[in-house]
Amino acid sequence: MSHRHGHSCHGEAEEGDTCGHNHHHHHDENCGHDHSSDKDYQEGFQDTLYPYIDKLHVRCLNEHTSGACKTIIKPYSERLTKDTYLESAVDSELLLVIPFTVSTNVKSFNIIGGDSYSCPDKVKIFKNNELLDLDTAMQKKADQDVNLSYDPNGTYDFLLKPSKFNNVQSLTLFFPSNFGAENTRIQYIAFKGDHTDYKRRAVEAIYEAKPQMKDHKVEGEEWSSSNTINGQ
Repeated sequence: MSHRHGHSCHGEAEEGDTCGHNHHHHHDENCGHDHSSDKDYQEGFQDTLYPYIDKLHVRCLNEHTSGACKTIIKPYSERLTKDTYLESAVDSELLLVIPFTVSTNVKSFNIIGGDSYSCPDKVKIFKNNELLDLDTAMQKKADQDVNLSYDPNGTYDFLLKPSKFNNVQSLTLFFPSNFGAENTRIQYIAFKGDHTDYKRRAVEAIYEAKPQMKDHKVEGEEWSSSNTINGQ
């Protein structure tokens, strides 16, 4: 199909049309043994934000099985496993919320769809906006729209605009459609970038304080006042 590996750096048009990570797209066939697998393994962990995803609080609207969205947040070495996946319950829409435990600068992401038909064909990405539903996500202007292509190996970096995705506490990703299947399926998603530790203590303090606040909704302003919580 024409969309299969139609690779261009959709996410970073303003930075140029060439991808800074094109090493994923070729292998030296003249080499006596495969160095690329070692290189890919190392690069899979280079700048990965996997350790900083708050997996417990990852959630999704319109998922086929409750909690399935957490299973696609997995280590790079497990990205090709097909026994865990996220699939839309009704039609093709998915709204995935990815919170982080620290403040991050997200530079790119990788994604593996179910196959060349059920793979999402585009995504609308919102920074620090966890209150969206399917309707508002469809209507609201995203911080970035990215056209996707089917990447069965999960090694293609879809680039994000640096000016839009610094100081990220969470990402909300709206997948409206796919390449022709009735339902959308995602097997793996990962993010790359860097992080700062200065908010880690505040986040932990909020979570630690929650058991004493079960009957009270934790409001957004607690992010700004969290430094008053003294490590309970």
